[in-house]
Amino acid sequence: MPQPIVPIHKQESMSITFGDSMQPEFQLSELQAILLQPTASAKSNARYSGNTITALQEIDKNTDFVVTAVTDSNERYCSVPSEIDENTMLTLKAEGLISGYGRSVKITDRGRTALRDAYLSTKNSLKENRTSDKFDFRSFSRIAKKTGE
Repeated sequence: MPQPIVPIHKQESMSITFGDSMQPEFQLSELQAILLQPTASAKSNARYSGNTITALQEIDKNTDFVVTAVTDSNERYCSVPSEIDENTMLTLKAEGLISGYGRSVKITDRGRTALRDAYLSTKNSLKENRTSDKFDFRSFSRIAKKTGE
């Protein structure tokens, strides 16, 4: 038999509020227990430094198609360029942006998200310079009269 739902404002102590009471009539229903569980903090996208994003972009440009074709899964392996030093690679691995061994790595989902956020946060020159032509009703009515519409 399901337990009755007890409104929180009628409960008198914190132990009852979170279902720790020994009295069966004050136990929380399953729905209340789910809703009152402590939840993880809201996820926010991490902000990475410009050097980290630049290194990640350089790694992403060097996709090794031969190694990628040999693997069983759909993972893209990248070869790390020689300009990127070992400390930068360790930083990227510690932050969870890349994974792999040696100079053959793959960009993780977190790395793809960081790249996506970096690309979307840059200003788009095409969008800034875009203008739309004003609609001229008079010229349209002259064209419509000539065509007989």
